[in-house]
Amino acid sequence: MKRAGTCIILQLSCVFLFVGIFASSTGAADDQQLFNQARRSYYNLKREGVSEFRCHVTLDWEAFLDAVKADAARKEELLPILKKTHFEVLVGPDGAAFVSHQFDLAPPSEEVASRIQAMSGGFEQMITGFFQTWSQFMINSLFPSPKEKYELTNEGQTYRLSSSEGSTEVFMSFGHDFALDEMQMKSAGFDATVHPILVRTDRGFVLSSYTATYKASTGATQQIAVSIEYLPIQGLTLPSAVKASVTSPNGPVEILLKFDDYSFTKH
Repeated sequence: MKRAGTCIILQLSCVFLFVGIFASSTGAADDQQLFNQARRSYYNLKREGVSEFRCHVTLDWEAFLDAVKADAARKEELLPILKKTHFEVLVGPDGAAFVSHQFDLAPPSEEVASRIQAMSGGFEQMITGFFQTWSQFMINSLFPSPKEKYELTNEGQTYRLSSSEGSTEVFMSFGHDFALDEMQMKSAGFDATVHPILVRTDRGFVLSSYTATYKASTGATQQIAVSIEYLPIQGLTLPSAVKASVTSPNGPVEILLKFDDYSFTKH
């Protein structure tokens, strides 16, 4: 269990990340009216005038270390420093997130410093991965532009959208109300499936939660469930908390991220 906490954080970051890999490359313009309607059906921070925003992110490190069954000595060694570590995220116009952190307390040894750095780095990747997924719904759009390559089929109750890039295949399905219900990505290295849950608001669909399954080429399967709470800030819809439950050899591990102290730039 030497690095159990770091491993769980890195597993979370990997599953958080894969939704954002969807990319296509030149398609017919016939469907663009449909895709324009689809894009307008989603809440979008760009449309609300936001070009970038910052916020602080916190994690209950004590609960996390308990969940990964860190021993008492490890907790006593790490907790004082982790509790005094501050994380800030900047989300830019394209939805990319840059995470920085600051230590208020110096580690007592190089060994502890290495462990703290590994856990902080994994935590930063997890935050970055979450925003990469979240921004596809709330800042960008998963629906292709006129320059992108895709195949669209109407299957009666749903539409099926597919694309490929190299050895990677991507599939999405959505209803006639444009609510996405499934995304899949398949490659030689892994298969991944996401089922998003969207909530309709007067300004469009908002990503409320999602479940994801990630299967590596080794046969190992990782499952995660993510739910998102929102906070209205000056008329904007922004995350206030994210709860994630990820499978692990010792059972499910729950992570609770909290977001506050928002500031944003409007265009």
